[in-house]
Amino acid sequence: MKRYAPIFIPGVYIAGLVLVNIIAVVYIVMSGIDPFDTASMEMIRFNSLINLGFYVFAFIVIGALFHTLWRDELRQFWHNRKQQLTIVAIGTVAMLGAMIALSLITTLLGYTETPENQEILNMQLEGPLFDRITLILFSVLFAPVVEELVFRYAGFRIVGYIKGLPKWVPVVVTALVFGAIHLVAGEWMPIIYYAGLGVVLGVIYLKSTNIMTPILVHMLFNGFVTLTMFLPVLE
Repeated sequence: MKRYAPIFIPGVYIAGLVLVNIIAVVYIVMSGIDPFDTASMEMIRFNSLINLGFYVFAFIVIGALFHTLWRDELRQFWHNRKQQLTIVAIGTVAMLGAMIALSLITTLLGYTETPENQEILNMQLEGPLFDRITLILFSVLFAPVVEELVFRYAGFRIVGYIKGLPKWVPVVVTALVFGAIHLVAGEWMPIIYYAGLGVVLGVIYLKSTNIMTPILVHMLFNGFVTLTMFLPVLE
């Protein structure tokens, strides 16, 4: 089953997106809530559940279908743990540095607004405890695992089906797709930020050759960003 992972993992991701969007449309129609009123408590809770539900679904299905993938990657990571943990440490610092540099670049290019998807996350922080907990679970645990499996593990292999490509091509292609899925309709400038972070994660995977390494870096990075988002709320 592991050999089919590059095709089935993105398939699970896409199927999850379709399913979640169908559920979202049905709920919005039946409940009568205004989907454009993102500041309402109903929409904050709705977004919390949709985000968490999608990533939990993908996490469970991928984990169940490809448990041998997890076993092999974990064994390899543990066997080379000193080298891999060194890459994790350097990679996390690189991600934080890239975050600062990319934020500065987008600002210099005239983009000073907060991306809409980030605004939604910020509003979750201002909601009840339940919404804050779902934000942590979604952004720090489930999203990094699913996104790295889809964009780095599967993405690198799909692009690699084209023989003779330079090593940097999968890094750039997967980073652009990774950036694109974080965009909201009507916005394009944030792709510079998200694709830039995707490049760093791609280089980490290229150097480590083990998917656990970019997963851990992604978790640590999201954990740090989530913590900085929490601090003003806690004051």
